[in-house]
Formats: sequence, structure tokens, C-alpha cells
Amino acid sequence: MSVPERSDAISYLCGAYLFTGLAAYKRSLSPKSPTTYSIRMLKTKEDRVKEGIRLLKRLKEAGVPTLNPGFKQIQQAISDWVVNGSAYTATVPIVRYDRDAVLTLPAEAGQTAQIVLKKVEQ
Repeated sequence: MSVPERSDAISYLCGAYLFTGLAAYKRSLSPKSPTTYSIRMLKTKEDRVKEGIRLLKRLKEAGVPTLNPGFKQIQQAISDWVVNGSAYTATVPIVRYDRDAVLTLPAEAGQTAQIVLKKVEQ
């Protein structure tokens, strides 16, 4: 019986390691159930501008003056949302009217931006 040369032993071990790694890789590529991919469509800047203007108009129609600090805070949040496009949710107090404005600004298309005025419980 002959002793294998060092280079042959290393080649054999490397080959066994590569084969094992390749088998694990192939198993990871063939899942048992099919993979479903979903594509998220983000709102365009144009859509965010339109929705932001609509929200501010509705807030004015509800009787909140543009000089109210809560209105200014909501206006700033909408401006930031229009520029960067990331989703944003906040509760802004409208103190003089005993209301909280719950502001929801989504990033994904198909979801609507909204402001909900809720009466503050005292």
C-alpha cells in the first residue's frame, strides 16, 4: 500500500469539500414550495404632491387656520414626505380645537394619505 502524496491528499479533501458545498447550494436553490415575489410600487412625487395639497385643503375646510401651530407641523411633515417619499405616521395636537390629527402618509402606491381628526378625551 502506498502513501498518497501530500498534494493528492489536499486535492482529494478540497474536492470533497467543494462537492459538499455544491450539494448544499443546489438544495438551497430548489425549494420545496415555489417562491412568490411581490413588487412594491412606490408613489411618485407627483402623486405625493397631489395628495399633500388635498390633505391641506381638507384641513382648512375643517376649520383649522393656517397659522395654527398644528397646521404648520402637518404642513412641514407633508413637505418632508413629498421630498423624500418615505412613509410617515404621526399624531399632531390641534390644541385650540381639542383635537388630535392622526397623520398617515404612505410610501406605497395604492394606499391613500389621510388625516383623521380625533376628539381629545379630558
